[in-house]
Amino acid sequence: MWFEAETIGPAAQAWQQEQLQLHRDGRPLQSGGRRFWDLRLEAAHVYLELSIPDLIERCQIGYIKVDYNESVGVGADSASDSGDGPGEALRQHLMGSQRFFYD
Repeated sequence: MWFEAETIGPAAQAWQQEQLQLHRDGRPLQSGGRRFWDLRLEAAHVYLELSIPDLIERCQIGYIKVDYNESVGVGADSASDSGDGPGEALRQHLMGSQRFFYD
């Protein structure tokens, strides 16, 4: 099974969960047909940590490949009113991605 866990496709129920997605200029950050989980948010981690193992078990998947084929771009909106720019928001998101895969 091929997973691109950091992204959300338009057919997914999660597409509507905009509060858990990265934003730029106040709108969900979208590239092509994909949006991106905001991995700075614990709720996004919980969603993925519950849904991916469930899918693996239900489908009896024995092997997964993790891939990343889309660019988030130059950054995202700050998660707070800290005044940090889009690059810092992206750095924080990437730290969340590392935490998801390595913790």
